[in-house]
Amino acid sequence: MTREQFEDYPNIVAEIADLQEYLHTVVGDTVQDGSSGYPHPILIRGLPAGDAERRRIKTLTAQKAEIEQFVGSLTTAKERRLARAVMMHGPRWGVIRRELHSCKSTDAVRMAYCRMFTKNS
Repeated sequence: MTREQFEDYPNIVAEIADLQEYLHTVVGDTVQDGSSGYPHPILIRGLPAGDAERRRIKTLTAQKAEIEQFVGSLTTAKERRLARAVMMHGPRWGVIRRELHSCKSTDAVRMAYCRMFTKNS
């Protein structure tokens, strides 16, 4: 697990949600029927085929599960809390420091995060 993969977690979750929303969006079009001699419009509605989107969701879900498994494998509760905060907010150290109610500086929180990856790799 690399830091880049881990920090991409919020984007993975958002992309999964976007793709699932796309797959559940009804699409439609109007075609002309001229079989009776006089053309009249017919509305066709349905769901998109979305085979590529379903494959992408499967890949992203596997990546998400790998990241969540990594967080579960961390040894201390402090590391898991830090990792979950980064999963939720991305690498926004001021926000993470406040969420963890840490009296450390933002740089100290960032360095603890960096050490977590060097220790567990």
